[in-house]
Amino acid sequence: MTLSSYIAKSQTIQSLNVSPNGTESVDVNLEIFYHQYIDYLGFDYEIVGNIINLNVCYWYSPANVPVTDTRSFNIPVNNPINYTLNVIVYRSVDFSYCDYNSITDTATLPFTTPLTDTVYLGIEEFEEVTNQITVFPNPVKDFLNIKVTGSLDIKNIEIYNMLGKQIKSYSNSFGRIDVSGLSNGMYFLKLNTNKGVLQKNILVNN
Repeated sequence: MTLSSYIAKSQTIQSLNVSPNGTESVDVNLEIFYHQYIDYLGFDYEIVGNIINLNVCYWYSPANVPVTDTRSFNIPVNNPINYTLNVIVYRSVDFSYCDYNSITDTATLPFTTPLTDTVYLGIEEFEEVTNQITVFPNPVKDFLNIKVTGSLDIKNIEIYNMLGKQIKSYSNSFGRIDVSGLSNGMYFLKLNTNKGVLQKNILVNN
């Protein structure tokens, strides 16, 4: 599958916010737009220290019917903590369960507890910056390609595992990086740029 066709069929995050729900939990409110018909399969989450990883999964069909899906996910929290919420959206080729193989969009939203007001992700600003960088293929086996457009300038790249441990660091040659030595699984790609820190999530499948 070519990159262009992959993007054309991908789910995209239209809005994301976190709102208070009592003193021991928050609601993550997510709106997804998909260019073809989708059906919600489910979600899971993992909290590692102050990092919340929320995985949301959809099944897609060949029907050419654009769909917007809005959902809320209740997540337990402690106080007071500076949290980082990572939302990862998947599409599954199986309609009965999520295979968690194909990432279609990601977003990161920091917030601090106790939460008293809704915290919004500035989608327009978020998209303007994140759309200037593309990583592919994803899932990746040997080499990850990084394509940058516009005025975005990468200073260095770091790879972290799901526990927040830094695995690799790159200070040059950002166009193509070798990930063949990584074990299978999900990793966070932290890109330090002239417009701030961006994060991409990659799935290594050797």
